[in-house]
Amino acid sequence: MKITQTQLRKIIKEELKESFSRKLPGKAVTLNFLKSELKTWRPEALERLISVLETERFDLTEEILKIASDELATYTEHS
Repeated sequence: MKITQTQLRKIIKEELKESFSRKLPGKAVTLNFLKSELKTWRPEALERLISVLETERFDLTEEILKIASDELATYTEHS
């Protein structure tokens, strides 16, 4: 299943709204939330996210790619 840019934006926005009681935070808080969230993802999910973001860009793409890559690297190091 391919995740489109629109779907990914919607998922992130919904998760952020739920986590922050309907009040959307700034970029720094958003990135902190995403960092903690992506730590819980399995390696194959991180690989899929990276694959999608490499072909479809949006506002936080570069930051999310770095977080996902860093987290994936920790799985590789501990394997």
